[in-house]
Amino acid sequence: MSIPNSVNGKTSLSLSYLGAPQITRDNALIENFISNKVPALLAYLAVTRRAHTRDKLAALLWGEISDADAKNNLRQALTNLRKIADQELTITRDSIEFSGDCVLDSVQFELDIKTASSLDPIPASVILTDSLHLYRGDFLEGFHVRDAPDFEDWMLAERARLRELALQTLTH
Repeated sequence: MSIPNSVNGKTSLSLSYLGAPQITRDNALIENFISNKVPALLAYLAVTRRAHTRDKLAALLWGEISDADAKNNLRQALTNLRKIADQELTITRDSIEFSGDCVLDSVQFELDIKTASSLDPIPASVILTDSLHLYRGDFLEGFHVRDAPDFEDWMLAERARLRELALQTLTH
């Protein structure tokens, strides 16, 4: 039996994107997505941490179809995403933002490396070693989104950036 992991009375969301993606709430794996574009949307919103227009998100994930169909698909994806992460999302008529709390491994990885850079070598080496344990593999390893070239471009750029950071950390 697992103990619920909550913060301030809220259930906790954990997003592991280093390696194969894993999304959990209260230590329970979430897999009930209507398509792989829903976890892609969640990843993009959680990692970028800023408001995005609905038009931009529709084009990001459904840029290969008409605007009307893309916006309809975005509405359906948001309905599914709200069942998973409603308390972490700020959704308005015009924009969508991931504004809540969560544990996000890629952000923790970067934070640990930044923290270690300002410390003496021995404590820094402990933090760097721990941060490398977070790096289970490349960003969103094995995850693909069909017909979403803009998302794929973003994902590949993020993957390359984090891989380079991991390699620099290993060298250090």
